[in-house]
Amino acid sequence: MPISPPAHAVLNADGSYSWTTHQGVQEKNVPHYALALFQAVCEAIGTDALNPATTSGLVALGLTRKDALAVIASMDGGMFYKSMEALKRPGMWQDVYRVPVPSGVKAYVKLSPMHPQKCVVISFKPLL
Repeated sequence: MPISPPAHAVLNADGSYSWTTHQGVQEKNVPHYALALFQAVCEAIGTDALNPATTSGLVALGLTRKDALAVIASMDGGMFYKSMEALKRPGMWQDVYRVPVPSGVKAYVKLSPMHPQKCVVISFKPLL
């Protein structure tokens, strides 16, 4: 379920909301990218779609890199949480999902394309 917009959020023409966080970045309550595109690209490039920084989160979740790809393939739009600008790269959007994994817990999965033919799973960690 998407994040509830804060009181200071702006209603956009498309019915979505956007706002600026205390860190000065933009967030919104609708995906910036098509999930199906991420899933197709992840399937095509395999484990290279996972940023090396995801390793510790995968270990904490008891998942292999291949397991993570299976979880990504099983994701649906109802798992979307929010879109946010990258802290280090303003203007680069990242879509965040809260996704159940086989162990029964939920994972925080952040997706962001790096260039047209490759996507990167930026974060894959236990949801605290």
